[in-house]
Amino acid sequence: MNNLKRILLYLLLVVLMGTAVGCKSSDADDNANTDATTDETNRTTDETSDQTVITFAVNGWERGLYEDRVKAFEEAHPDIKVELVSADEIMGNRTQQGNSVVVEISDPGDELLNLVQAADVISWYIQPGFVGDGLLLNLAPLMEGDDNFDAADYYPGILEQYQWDGGTWGIPINASYTLIFYDKDLFDKAGVAYPEVGWSWDDFVATAQAVTLRDGDEVTQWGFSSQFIDPMQLVQAKVGPIFNLENEPPTARLEDPDVVAAFQWMADLFTKYEVSPYAPPPESEEDFAAYEEIYKLMEEGKVAMWPDNAESYTWRAGERNIGAVPFPVADNYDHSSPISNFGGGILAVSAGTAHPQAAWEWIKFLTQQSDGGFAFGPGGPVSLPARRSVAEASGVWDELDEELVPALRFAVEHGFTPIYPPGGSEELYQIVSSIIDKGRDAADVLAEAQKAFDSSTTEVMSEQTKATPVPDFTVAEPPSSQIEEGVTVVRFVVAGGDPSVYREAATQFHETHPDIVVKVEEPNFYNEEFSLQAMIGDADAFQWWNPIRSEDDLKTVLALQPLLDADPDLTEEDFFPAVLDQFRNQGQVVGLPGEAQIAFLSYNKRLFDAAGRAYPQPGWTLDEFLETAVAMTQGESEEDKIYGYVPDLYEMGDMMTFLTRQDVSLIDESVDPATANLADPNTIAALRWYTNLTTEYGVKPVFDLSSFDTFGSNPYEERQALIDNDRAAIWKDDQYGVVYYDENGEVVSDEADRSHISVVPYPVGESGGGSFETVNGYYISAQTEVRQAAWEWLKYLTAQESLAQIGLPARISAAESDAFAQRVGAEKAAILIAGVQNSTQASTPDPFSEGNDWLGPAVMIGLQNAYNNVIKEEATVEEALQAAQEKADTYRQCIIVRDLVGSSDYQEFEACMEEAGLSWDDF
Repeated sequence: MNNLKRILLYLLLVVLMGTAVGCKSSDADDNANTDATTDETNRTTDETSDQTVITFAVNGWERGLYEDRVKAFEEAHPDIKVELVSADEIMGNRTQQGNSVVVEISDPGDELLNLVQAADVISWYIQPGFVGDGLLLNLAPLMEGDDNFDAADYYPGILEQYQWDGGTWGIPINASYTLIFYDKDLFDKAGVAYPEVGWSWDDFVATAQAVTLRDGDEVTQWGFSSQFIDPMQLVQAKVGPIFNLENEPPTARLEDPDVVAAFQWMADLFTKYEVSPYAPPPESEEDFAAYEEIYKLMEEGKVAMWPDNAESYTWRAGERNIGAVPFPVADNYDHSSPISNFGGGILAVSAGTAHPQAAWEWIKFLTQQSDGGFAFGPGGPVSLPARRSVAEASGVWDELDEELVPALRFAVEHGFTPIYPPGGSEELYQIVSSIIDKGRDAADVLAEAQKAFDSSTTEVMSEQTKATPVPDFTVAEPPSSQIEEGVTVVRFVVAGGDPSVYREAATQFHETHPDIVVKVEEPNFYNEEFSLQAMIGDADAFQWWNPIRSEDDLKTVLALQPLLDADPDLTEEDFFPAVLDQFRNQGQVVGLPGEAQIAFLSYNKRLFDAAGRAYPQPGWTLDEFLETAVAMTQGESEEDKIYGYVPDLYEMGDMMTFLTRQDVSLIDESVDPATANLADPNTIAALRWYTNLTTEYGVKPVFDLSSFDTFGSNPYEERQALIDNDRAAIWKDDQYGVVYYDENGEVVSDEADRSHISVVPYPVGESGGGSFETVNGYYISAQTEVRQAAWEWLKYLTAQESLAQIGLPARISAAESDAFAQRVGAEKAAILIAGVQNSTQASTPDPFSEGNDWLGPAVMIGLQNAYNNVIKEEATVEEALQAAQEKADTYRQCIIVRDLVGSSDYQEFEACMEEAGLSWDDF
């Protein structure tokens, strides 16, 4: 399993069970020394008077990728310093409003202008259609004047796509290629030879016809298809570029006989040759059903050939017996393998830079680095290095599947970049649709399209002449030079939540603490060692998604008890006791809780009024919950049934909340090392109670999450429809929300009227009380030199009720503030506070945080599998949990043999998971 998937699955597991990644506290006396302020200039820049400083804008999640590269570059270029600046902060496209993350949709040109004014070098997508004059530096003179830069080192078709108007405006790091994948089993079934590298377009058609199988008039196996067939890939692969965006205005050759013939050829795949299923361009939501059917055909193995990204080969090969070939070639045009760029961006230099040569040296250095071939990064698959020398030196070719290499080797030497019209490709889909659906002559359709294109480009050029010219500008000073001498800098890493919220808080904090500047950063996802220390690096303070428990991680944090005891402005009494207790180690406070996520339920008052039933009240019991859910369930038809209870889409967290209220302990710590407690009578009874909501009483639906893989299906929307259409009496409330704004600042979709909805805590068990789900917190790193400044920052954070994005502030004064009640609603605020005040247990996942992280995969995956098997009626509760227990025991024994007890290294656990028959795919 690749590193990113491990991380993402691990984070998901953490959300559900709160596993700690982590380490033991140093002695309090060692950690309790006084503040040591440090000047940012001395601490992070170390510049000399003749050192050139340039800035590079990166996304927050990319920072970890570039930090090591910055160090290597500066060692090789001691006269140049590179400072990373936040592209997210510059563009301001992620903000927090209330409990919702707001995504602001802005014009790409505006974002580009913001970037080039803030940084010397940027990584951005660049096209002639929206790059304004004067924003980017022409790199051609720098390239031509550099004896150590060889443009021929780039694979064909890559560098050329960023060259126009006699200049070079961007330098790519990586490139991705689209190939033709084919199902060997379907070829064998049809008795057809596999396609080979260098095949012609005639070979392609003949092959597609040969592997298309029919039963009478019904096609049982299609020769070629794609969910969305891109005209710009197929047509330009045959005849070369159709559009020239370098000309002013841009020009098109839609009436060229070769282009007309290519469009007709594409239409013939659906009509004349009948080798491909067809779906017209969707004009409404219902039209997407046709695309869904094509997707199903492909997923069910009824399509013999399809275009796909080379990075998908390993994944696809794990599903079926496939091969790959490049696109066919013509006698007069063999650059037919489509190129796209992602996973590395396009490097460009601001026209406002004062240091063009230094910026060029940094870009050139980056193009010589490898991203590890086809490994995954947080932004998606990382494609091939764009430079031959880097690809060869990185060894990526040796790591690829031997069947993929010949196809990809050919593709990189015969690549081209599809050029899309400035207005997008929708018109091209309409051209194909007119030829196929309406049977129109291709020449007539394309003649009309040419006329429309010429008219629209003339109009665009006319508008551009009226546009306000881009003013002269210079890149802003580097962040280090903007910090006054003597100011203390605190590096703060956000390991959960929206960094933009903390950046705003840091700005406000600086207003009240002018002698402290907080630099908000994101974790290093690129470090090979997946641990707390690797993710936070040399941060002074950080936010972590749950209480830190393991001995190793506790060694990395500063004991806060001495700072808390010495501070007259903050006392332990201002924190909810049950929450603060999660942040103690041997009785000493080692972190400050920030936000507790409280499980609560919503109910539809209209349905209760119609049924003549009293509303549920705080303190209600599990028996009262079941009685109410049964009474509120009405109807049998899937189309109009009213459910008494609708769970969260991902039921594991919901199920855990109910299990804890029945005093379930999923691990048994009476033995050493601990063992899973899945077959315990208490666990059996609690799981039976929960599954009976579906299997016996029918009050709860089960959502098919596998349908997320089907185009056009969305279980989230299915669940929300039950709530919106008054078909859910009680439901697990969604504490998350995203509000989208259009280019005019108007809300695209707003929250519906909730006047008929009220909230109530989860029911309590026989022992009373309950628990909160998770709690995040703030820590100070043990190695920091600015502990007092970091402490002031943490104090400030815990006082801000607005930072409780989806839960309750852990500080009582913040939770009980008028601002919090106004933001979330007085009723909800009271319910959340009561949920914490009545807590008689630690947070739901806390048992896994006491050095028992290693048990997490066996317990949680086992419980998930047991639930699934019971719901599908494939096993009784006893049988399902006994099977899960046996797998957990096998896993535990393997962990013991491998000496992994007490570890938090989920990469090391995988061998034992495989031995026990446990898979992340089941979670």
